[in-house]
Amino acid sequence: MLLERGRAAEAVELLRDRLAGLIGHLDPDERLPSGLTVLLRAAVRVGDRQLADEMAAAVVQLDDQLLPLRLAGASEQQARRLFGAYAERTATVLGHCLPPHPAGEAPSWLYELVLRRKGVLAERQGSAWLRARQGAGVDPGLLDAVRELRRQVAVLDIGGVEGASIQAARREREVVERRLEEAETELYRAVAMAGARAGTQPGPAAPVEVGRLRGALGPQTVLIDLSTMYRPDGTLRYVAFFVHGAGGTVRYRDLGATAEVNGRLHTLIDGLAVPGAAGQGLPELVGPDDPLAPRIMVSPTGVWGMLPMCLLPGPDGRPLIDGHVVSSVPSARSVMHRAGGADIAGGADGAGGVRRAGDAVVLGDPDFDLDFGEQISFFLRSSYPRLPHTGAEAVEVAGRLGVAPVLRQTATRGALLGVHRPRVLHIASHGIFLDAINSRIEAAEPRVSVIRNVGGTAVTQDEVWAGQVGPVGAVGQVGAAGPAAEHRRRVRWLHTIGPAAQLSRSALLLAGCNAWLAGVATAGAVGTGILPASEFALLDLAGTELVVLSACSTGVGAVDYADGSLLGLRGAALAAGAACCVSSLWAVDDAATAGMMSTFYAQLDEGRDPAAALRQAQLALRASHPDPHHWAGWVAEGLSAV
Repeated sequence: MLLERGRAAEAVELLRDRLAGLIGHLDPDERLPSGLTVLLRAAVRVGDRQLADEMAAAVVQLDDQLLPLRLAGASEQQARRLFGAYAERTATVLGHCLPPHPAGEAPSWLYELVLRRKGVLAERQGSAWLRARQGAGVDPGLLDAVRELRRQVAVLDIGGVEGASIQAARREREVVERRLEEAETELYRAVAMAGARAGTQPGPAAPVEVGRLRGALGPQTVLIDLSTMYRPDGTLRYVAFFVHGAGGTVRYRDLGATAEVNGRLHTLIDGLAVPGAAGQGLPELVGPDDPLAPRIMVSPTGVWGMLPMCLLPGPDGRPLIDGHVVSSVPSARSVMHRAGGADIAGGADGAGGVRRAGDAVVLGDPDFDLDFGEQISFFLRSSYPRLPHTGAEAVEVAGRLGVAPVLRQTATRGALLGVHRPRVLHIASHGIFLDAINSRIEAAEPRVSVIRNVGGTAVTQDEVWAGQVGPVGAVGQVGAAGPAAEHRRRVRWLHTIGPAAQLSRSALLLAGCNAWLAGVATAGAVGTGILPASEFALLDLAGTELVVLSACSTGVGAVDYADGSLLGLRGAALAAGAACCVSSLWAVDDAATAGMMSTFYAQLDEGRDPAAALRQAQLALRASHPDPHHWAGWVAEGLSAV
């Protein structure tokens, strides 16, 4: 309270002696690190740099001890709820301990704090993390239970419950989600116990020094790692850290207030998605004094993850793609985990490309309809057109990889879910991002309240409204049976109600999706014809060197404000175990995409790695289609195979 009233000196006098004797003691309620953070802010305001540095070190030490312990017994939902306080304290330490200049040198210990925090939650989302626990003293049945419950939640998120009200469908999902939380909590505790038996600490205890990161990057690569910080004036700002694999100091650059920058980035992204309206207002990510290298690897945060980094201007004003191979990674931690200290990028020219064998999987041109028109007698409110060029693309790519493509009626959910550790996985289809979430229709659906006598006390309890609705959310209507009513329900569920989980909002469309939307019954392998990122993350892609999501908006995701990561298909591919994923940031033309993919695979055949091959394919497409809308919206995320 004193600090908010501008009485920083009084806050220092009040807190200094009271907190000094408590430093070093673990506080499960996190009141001590919160109090130390307040003292840090007050010390900066009164100009006591020594006290500020002491409080920052104490906050970091406590959080480094507490965070692994808290995550060890938390489900994914619980982890997200508790991580926010750690992220806020991290941003406060960054903003109060970095020099007050727009750019300059950053202390290594300060950037190492980012290394220890960023990406911690994302590491546990997919099947790769689960597989890593197999054989480590954890019950395999528990791992399978978590995997299956995550799959059930994802299916309910997309398809709902046939014929049920929104409330009833959400309630069924909540029941499964509670079971999942219980299983995840049991799993993470088992992992912690197994670690204790092995003499290791729970949670993210691996060393994350800058020197180890430089060894993973190699001399030809610079990492630009984006994060957020609270400056002493209270503004939340973006900050970029520059780490060169060849050595030197860590540098930082203030990128501006998040509220202002987010607005500009959204406007820019919307413009890039429309032909002829792009290229204005590009932000400056690098300055004339920032170290660059032949290869630039960007670890974005928030909305930055949906921006084509290759299009941003370099120090000379030209797009970065003109002189650099530009790629993305979820976090610097992922670089160290994948590389194991090796040069992950290959040479400056991208040599060391993908080693391809006959175990690739190529899926394309799904039959979205599956002849559903013969089973209905009404016009559809929503459907997806065939993409004829995806068939030719799949045939050519499959020929290069020496396999038969999975096309038309066989390009189903079941076919993709059955994929097991292919060397390359290429999917040419529609991709969607579901904007609807927490809709007003859902909030307006009628609810039933019942008053019960519990121990002599009147208690009001909400119950699920059992009435069906047609269309979903039409208050007071009882839905009629039949494909037409089910069609309306499914369209409203998908496009108006929206999934409850952010990771389910990004999805691939496969064979039979139009048939499912039309309300007709589909075979088990077909299902909804929709595969969300939450299910994609559960694929077994261990050893997969490259995933190509050749479809619209497969690189778009929902921002996870707990840690700034992007939740979508491209991250799901890496969480499933793939080394690299190529995806798109907006709706792309399937004919132009087919041509670009042909060039991309030809470059792979010449020995370039995926990021370098994608750059060459984009430059070739730019030569014939200069508008950035056509060529800039592709991103290679992850590490190129060596």
